[in-house]
Amino acid sequence: MARGLLKPRSTETSPLLSPSIYCADLNTRQTMADGDAIAAEGLAEEREEFGSTISQCTTDLPPQSAGHPLPETSNGNPSLPYELIDPIFRMTQPLPHEYSPSVALGPRNPWMVGLRTKKALTLVCKAWSGPATAFLYEDVVIRRMGQICALADTLLHSEHGRNLAQLVQSIRLEDCIVLRHCADSVRRSLYHVLGRCSALTSFTYHPTSPSMWPFDVDRDPRGRESPEFNIDPLWLLGFGRPNLGNSLAHLLQHSLRTLDLDLSGIRNGEHFIGPLYAMLSNASCVTTIVLNSFELRWRRDEWLLSAPPLKFPALETLHIRPQDALICDWMINRWEMPQLKSLTYRSEIDPIEFLEVHGSKLSYAYFGCAAHTLPQLSRLLPVIEHLTLPLLFELEELTVNSATLRYLDIMRESYPTFSDYRRVTFASDAHIPALKRVRLLGYGAWDVAAQYPRLIHPELLPVDVDGPETPQARPKGQNTEPHNANKEPWEDWVAGGVIHRVHGEVLRQKWWGVAHDPWWCPVYVFPRFQYQLGMDVDVDDDDSSYVCSASSSESSDVNAETLGEDAVDLDEDSWNSEETSSDRSEDTGSVDDKQLDQETVLRMFRAGLAGDLMVVDEAQAEGSVSHDS
Repeated sequence: MARGLLKPRSTETSPLLSPSIYCADLNTRQTMADGDAIAAEGLAEEREEFGSTISQCTTDLPPQSAGHPLPETSNGNPSLPYELIDPIFRMTQPLPHEYSPSVALGPRNPWMVGLRTKKALTLVCKAWSGPATAFLYEDVVIRRMGQICALADTLLHSEHGRNLAQLVQSIRLEDCIVLRHCADSVRRSLYHVLGRCSALTSFTYHPTSPSMWPFDVDRDPRGRESPEFNIDPLWLLGFGRPNLGNSLAHLLQHSLRTLDLDLSGIRNGEHFIGPLYAMLSNASCVTTIVLNSFELRWRRDEWLLSAPPLKFPALETLHIRPQDALICDWMINRWEMPQLKSLTYRSEIDPIEFLEVHGSKLSYAYFGCAAHTLPQLSRLLPVIEHLTLPLLFELEELTVNSATLRYLDIMRESYPTFSDYRRVTFASDAHIPALKRVRLLGYGAWDVAAQYPRLIHPELLPVDVDGPETPQARPKGQNTEPHNANKEPWEDWVAGGVIHRVHGEVLRQKWWGVAHDPWWCPVYVFPRFQYQLGMDVDVDDDDSSYVCSASSSESSDVNAETLGEDAVDLDEDSWNSEETSSDRSEDTGSVDDKQLDQETVLRMFRAGLAGDLMVVDEAQAEGSVSHDS
């Protein structure tokens, strides 16, 4: 259905989420050409032309409370109630674990297909416009810096920008790179976005990892000498002006329920830990916190251990990956989490002390180590029901003492076999009366178990009819092994079980274990092999690529002419060659020494939508310097 709706109507460039997106005359070719520009909001002339239509659309937005039908359509026939339309819309989208908005997956990955479908739904009819608009704005994923400026422009200057801002429930910054001469405009725009989206319930910050950096793999994109960098996490923590931390802290106090920060880019712990402490001190309403991979390199931060405690009265889920003993000591001694029920602790630092303080109400726990905690489960985790931890060597005579443990998942470094499973035995003094299932998790399933414990829950797959659920219930001498000893271990995982498609991997869940399918090559998820987990995608479809490409479309050529003959393509694959570098050295003073204003950044972004190019008009940039504080 979405493909049929998205037929090109003109050669004009149209922002993807401008108010005119809800009108039949929207340039849908641009909608299809750049599914990623979710925040590229409208032009002034389009607002004037379609103002009355947008007014009707925003007033028809779905009611927030249940039981309120939508207004009648223009022909007098009542439309479907929101309670029916919303589930139908959601069935058009992949499940959250099935996709990744990563730029490495190309233009036809499941997330991009789902986004195009969301946009197409707004064009079906007037009755669908309101609920489809709410569905579109519900989850905003930002992968390009121009999207931040475009979204801020709409929320600030659109007649109905405030209504649209109330629809945004989740903002995710994924792999978003900022050009240095655009940093001030991007930062101010992000400040305005966070200030307007007062109904935000989830905020995610995931910087680009070095393995995904598409330019020079030997150059750190965070370095001061780099012309581009990841969004600085210190922006989000309130370091500098405008103070983004104040906006985020206000959201933490009132509406934010999920905070997900990847802090692996922190290079200076001395400047980082103070703002982080101030930020988390406002998280009184947060129910889920994800803090990935950070450490302190400054011993002067030991003031944390005597600072006032951080109180998280509503926190139920914590996912941490500390790499520093001081961070662990801080969490142990100065964090108060009375409602903590789910813990993912991905660290080699022993969690015993952490569990002694915070483990009293944990029903689910995932550890990267600490097999020696098994004999102490009844003391450390008195109400634990599901435990996941690695046992890389010993599988025999396990001493497990827990009156409440129902599921034990054992992580292995290689493909698990049923022979391995049969080796799992418990000591004679083990006490596990409630145990229902023991499973082995192959290496490829570790991350999935950490991120989505409910996805591969043991209860999803009934036990094999020919085999007992737990090793201790297996009759002696009974051979229930489905594995042929003459086969390689990985051959057990090419068929059978329940299939889970998680990002770029395919997992197979059997009643006794979980592992990834070795025949599902990860290369299939990249643009050249757009099979995308069985989705019907035409790789020859005329859909411009989000990934940087040396070839540009007809639309991008027109845009380049509009900007002038001196336009420079900063995102082309060969831009960092020796020739380009020497040319850039002459222009460094004209661009890098000044900050471009928001209008210039927006113009650059809109001009690059068709060909995924970020073009800079040097002549106009000279007069577009930002002087805002």
